Amino acid sequence: MTDTAQHTPCHIHVVEDSAIQAEVLRRSLVKAGYAVTVARDGAEGLAKALEVVPTLVISDIMMPILDGFELCRKIKAEPSLDGIPVILLTSLTNTGDVLRGLESGADNFITKPYDNRQLLEHVTSALSGRDTRHDDTDRERFETTFAGKRYVISADRRQVMNTLLTTYETAGRKNEELLKAQEELRSLNEDLEHKIRERTAALTGEIAERKRLQEKYQTLFDEMQEGFALHEIICDATEQPCDYRFLTVNQAFERLTGLSAADIEGRTAREIMPGIESRWIETYGRVALTGEPVSFEEYAAAFGKYFSVNAFRPVPNQFACVFSDITERKQAEMELLLVKEAAEAANQAKSRFLANMSHELRTPLNGVLGMIQLTQFGELDERQQEYLKMALNSGHALVRILNDILDLSKIEVQKITLAQERFSLRECVSEAHDVLLSEAVRKGLEFTLSVADSLPGLVVGDQVRLRQVLTNLIGNAVKFTAQGKVAIQVAPGSGGITFTVTDTGIGIPADKRYLLFQRFSQVDDSLTRNYGGAGLGLAISRELVELMGGTITCDSTEGVGSAFTVTIPLGVPEVPAPVTPPQPATTPATAGKVPSFVKQPRILVVEDDPTNRALLQLSLKRQCFDVETAVNGVQAVEKWEQGNYDLIIMDVQMPVMDGVVATETIRERERIRGGHIPILAMTAHAYGADIERCLTAGMDDYLSKPVDIIEINQVITKLLELEDATMSRYRG
Repeated sequence: MTDTAQHTPCHIHVVEDSAIQAEVLRRSLVKAGYAVTVARDGAEGLAKALEVVPTLVISDIMMPILDGFELCRKIKAEPSLDGIPVILLTSLTNTGDVLRGLESGADNFITKPYDNRQLLEHVTSALSGRDTRHDDTDRERFETTFAGKRYVISADRRQVMNTLLTTYETAGRKNEELLKAQEELRSLNEDLEHKIRERTAALTGEIAERKRLQEKYQTLFDEMQEGFALHEIICDATEQPCDYRFLTVNQAFERLTGLSAADIEGRTAREIMPGIESRWIETYGRVALTGEPVSFEEYAAAFGKYFSVNAFRPVPNQFACVFSDITERKQAEMELLLVKEAAEAANQAKSRFLANMSHELRTPLNGVLGMIQLTQFGELDERQQEYLKMALNSGHALVRILNDILDLSKIEVQKITLAQERFSLRECVSEAHDVLLSEAVRKGLEFTLSVADSLPGLVVGDQVRLRQVLTNLIGNAVKFTAQGKVAIQVAPGSGGITFTVTDTGIGIPADKRYLLFQRFSQVDDSLTRNYGGAGLGLAISRELVELMGGTITCDSTEGVGSAFTVTIPLGVPEVPAPVTPPQPATTPATAGKVPSFVKQPRILVVEDDPTNRALLQLSLKRQCFDVETAVNGVQAVEKWEQGNYDLIIMDVQMPVMDGVVATETIRERERIRGGHIPILAMTAHAYGADIERCLTAGMDDYLSKPVDIIEINQVITKLLELEDATMSRYRG
């Protein structure tokens, strides 16, 4: 800052149309101690200059309305502004601008770009020479011509000297910048040359590597086992694919197709294969035009081979095919398919055989067991009762084996459908426990059941299958334990509810554990074995547990005992089931008692087997029912039309007309004339689909042969009581 600025602040008027440049100038001058005003163009700058009469004016040249030259000329011509120095901001790159500046009377120039030091030096210089500008004797007037234009200049030596110094300063700075730029250019050239040398060396290596890879890929291309062909698609005037041309093929293509590369390269598909189907051209055209790859397997009749083809687009309007001969694989697949179909046919034949055997075995078993039960109700001595009890137990054992075989068959053909119903977990487990209770007591075993209090009372699942699994595991534990205890524990587990059956029985040798859960396998299969069984129970249990989404494991030590653990994810019902009051159990002592109907109910028994027909007739008459019989469905429909029956017991499989068709016929006629007679199906078919077929036909309930006399009495009583609303005829 000058002494003048320190003692008498000078007023500098800045005229700059750039707001940023104006603010930069203002801050620099204010910081140096000057008072500053700012105008945004020449006209505003002149008006403010006349108003404030500044000490110095700094003006840009290029401005709208009134440029810096005109502003300077008007300031110099205005008497009230006489003697005020004017500094023009210029790049001094145009000689005409310099001459115009001198012509307009500018006192000095500040060359853009500038720094604060240069700015303040020029301001100080302009202010220090301000007083001498009132002396016109030092001014000179001269004319000059530049670029065909005449300039008349009136300037003093100071102005000319300032212009020369500024021009020299600018030229020097430009020269320094040029030297610096030349040095930078030289450095850049050296760097560029270095990079070019490096890149040239890299390109040389890349070219060599590319050539090596090209040779390698060419070798792979020639030696690959898959056929390869490159094509270009040919389109018609509507831009639709109409043909394609072979561009190149490999040796494998020639070997697999028998076509020579020399004969097909450059030729179109229609030329080589006139009978080609349009769908192939459309398929390959879609690949070439859209880039969507395709893969397929196809029999090529022209070559008598199956090919696996993968087509893709390497570049637009081209497609490549990679294919391999899969004829042997296809032939093997067809052979496997034939084997599979034969196995399925055999499996179906086996299922039909088992279904028929179910009927053929259950029907006579029903007669045998039923007659034994009927005999038990007679007057017999203790030894005779014991004989009949043993015969009945043997018959029930035979039924269990038959049920196991049928269950296994149903699992194999995936005909088991799991129920999803609410049931009492504790009752289900207790029932399985109670079935084996008498046998455990007979053997003198400690027989315990423990159910955790934290378990829900009701769960959702298939209680019949769960009880079947538990009965099997508990039965094995009791069977293989001569002394000690059998314990059943039910508790929450990870992944569901865990059921554990532990015993102190014979245990399982380590080298025999692999036999567990295998069909028809037993740990002791010798002729001198101590324990019977068909070897199906654990296999069926595992299948059922897995069907229910659970797991089954065994931990056993020979001579110490075994522990079987089952975990099943049973659901919990959202709404509690209604509480059903317990029903009194039916025993042989109460089996013959019939509800107190005023009129004796009439029952029509439809059964083609004479033994079973006689059994039902005898047992029902013994229970005070009025019984008539029919031997097939046709007779059943005729007797139903003529008689006034309260219930029909209908066998399913019969000659002439089976029980399902007979039921459908009765239900159809009831829809016309009204009424509904309860029909109880008696079937030897144990598949769920067979039972569903009975219910769909209109039967009200079903029993699987062999049936228990007590059980059939319970179901008959239930069906007759269900009709209680229409049974007023029985009560007078």
